[in-house]
Amino acid sequence: MEIDIFFLFRRFLILLCSVYTVLRFFQWAKNFSGVIAGSEKHKQVLRRYLALQIFRIRWSKFHQQLLQIAALVVILSGLILLHGVM
Repeated sequence: MEIDIFFLFRRFLILLCSVYTVLRFFQWAKNFSGVIAGSEKHKQVLRRYLALQIFRIRWSKFHQQLLQIAALVVILSGLILLHGVM
């Protein structure tokens, strides 16, 4: 059985980058929630502005974009699988 070192390195790098990205995102979210927490006037305005922007999302267009992204990911995954088979 032959072990491809480059294949193992790629998989390890993908795993490492994915874990790092998830951890950094949660760290950012925790820090950001600390930044906008509080009763100061400017923080209240920021929270209201963010809530307003979230509610103003056009859900139909947003939904269409998410479906398009999902379809492209499925197509890309299929191409990668077919490339590995051939």
